[in-house]
Amino acid sequence: MIVDPGTLGKALKHRRLELDLTQVKLARRLGMTQSYIAAVERGDRETRWSTVLELARALELEAMLIPRE
Repeated sequence: MIVDPGTLGKALKHRRLELDLTQVKLARRLGMTQSYIAAVERGDRETRWSTVLELARALELEAMLIPRE
């Protein structure tokens, strides 16, 4: 479960590396800048849900909302 920007960034970076993508390649796929991808991965940016969904799709991930217990 991801609860903060830093954890989200680490998860996205881990998946990007699994897919053997550079930040530049991912950014180009999404029409974003490499510096934006780097900031998200570092947890320096709070990311809109729509952007999280775009990143998830590009990284072949499913984004889910799970009710709190």
